Amino acid sequence: MRVVHYLNQFFGGIGAEEQAGIPLEARDVAVGPGKLLEELLGGGTEVVMTLICGDNYAVEHEAE
Repeated sequence: MRVVHYLNQFFGGIGAEEQAGIPLEARDVAVGPGKLLEELLGGGTEVVMTLICGDNYAVEHEAE
């Protein structure tokens, strides 16, 4: 199974509230808890992309 995983800025390893305004970015690897997710799901599961976005940015740009 191929998985696209979404994380906020904290769990994406970018920072806490001071980084909550960062825009959406994509990484072509499992990041942070995505590595554990691959193990827990097993059976050839691969996180093929991690989407990371700041909490504040996501709320302020919800329509996008």
